[in-house]
Amino acid sequence: MRLKDKEKRAAICRETYQLVAEQGVSALKMADLAKRVGVSVSTLYVYFKDKDDLVLSLFREVTRQMVEEAVQEFRIDQPYVVNLKNIWIRYLNFRISHHLEVAFYENVKKSVFFEIAAHEVKEDEMRGPMGLIRLGKANGHLKDLDEKLLLATLSGMTDRYSDMFHRGEIPLTPENIELCFNLMWDSIRA
Repeated sequence: MRLKDKEKRAAICRETYQLVAEQGVSALKMADLAKRVGVSVSTLYVYFKDKDDLVLSLFREVTRQMVEEAVQEFRIDQPYVVNLKNIWIRYLNFRISHHLEVAFYENVKKSVFFEIAAHEVKEDEMRGPMGLIRLGKANGHLKDLDEKLLLATLSGMTDRYSDMFHRGEIPLTPENIELCFNLMWDSIRA
């Protein structure tokens, strides 16, 4: 059995994100990926069983990174809106600074792979965001709507804002971040 090289795996991940951003997940071919990384196809299979394993593994990793990054700022002793804002800003910054990973994530969400990954992701990785929504509803901070609608509003607006910031449509300034948060908050608060 061949040993796995962390740098080689990182290169495989980077090039997978890039290829999927350029071509979409359905067009991803292991041979094209191997060529871009500068390794043989058989080397890819040392790291991932097949294309499905590659895509699903990276999807889980990106999802976990997004959630872990965002919830670092949660403090039980802070007011709900402060926690939400801190988490929101960290999530927004992750989406902006990890644009290729996020493009990969969004492509997978629109593909057949998402059906496979969705169960695991919903079970494990979405516990934090849904818990925050439930806490906000239970304490009367958020509108009394279906939790999925509230989360969709929160994440949908945030995703769009991050795209606009990334493309330079809106300058990434503290004032604009504050404005975007307030627009989002106004749409979900009780």
